[in-house]
Amino acid sequence: MGSAALWALHPVMVQSVAWVTELKNTQSCLFYLLSIFCFLKWEQQPRITPITRIRVTEDPKASRRQFRNHRSLMFALALVFSVLATLSKPSVVMLPVVLALCIWWRTGRIRLRDVAALAPFVLISTLASLWTILEQKFHAGAIGAEWAQTWPERLIIAGRAIWFYIAKLAWPHPLIFIYPRWKIESSQLIAYLPLVAALTGLVTLWLNRARWSRGVFFAAAYYVISLFPVLGFFSVYFFRYSFVSDHFQYLASMGPLALAGAGIVTAVGRFGETPSRLASGRAFR
Repeated sequence: MGSAALWALHPVMVQSVAWVTELKNTQSCLFYLLSIFCFLKWEQQPRITPITRIRVTEDPKASRRQFRNHRSLMFALALVFSVLATLSKPSVVMLPVVLALCIWWRTGRIRLRDVAALAPFVLISTLASLWTILEQKFHAGAIGAEWAQTWPERLIIAGRAIWFYIAKLAWPHPLIFIYPRWKIESSQLIAYLPLVAALTGLVTLWLNRARWSRGVFFAAAYYVISLFPVLGFFSVYFFRYSFVSDHFQYLASMGPLALAGAGIVTAVGRFGETPSRLASGRAFR
């Protein structure tokens, strides 16, 4: 609850919930979360009905059939909600990767059957991605000098954007409708440091996931994965004005804020009882 409150009340979210043209953010987010919820419900249930769940007075075949129907319903709902989220706003195209990350979080691995289950979600996201790229280029008009960045320049933009959004989550001031457009100098090696630092951080978290808890890596990986469509690798019309915007990190911000909420709850649980324990004398027993 604490993490959800941090995300819902964070000032960075104002643009998504108060700006009428970005209400599609909140709509797509609802279907996005429902898709994840139904998929995980499907994934966590065993594929064969446990014998312990079948009462002696019940028909085992009917119980198994009912159980399979429930699993199929959860998977179908996950697909439907995925389509609805994508139709609301294509920014959810990283959903298949997020689902794979969730499977890894719960089981510690991704099996071949998991890849097969993710295939229809990948197809939906691929079609939506191709359509969005074409729409931005030929309908929105994201063609010209403003979108003619070289790949080194796009890498620099991606690195700066990752840390820009983290900084706004940590200290949301000032919040600006349109942030100044960065001037990119690909000839300066120091310009690549933000991206190198971000990649180094992810690799370090992965290598130390057993000691630091997988949750930290999950939050960081989810954040970068969710931001990927708006990190500058693809031309977006809004980049004419700025390479970053508060509403771009609406979904991605769940990762760091969930981690922050979990940290606060853990800290309060660990140290919050100390005064009461001292007052009651239990600390000296």
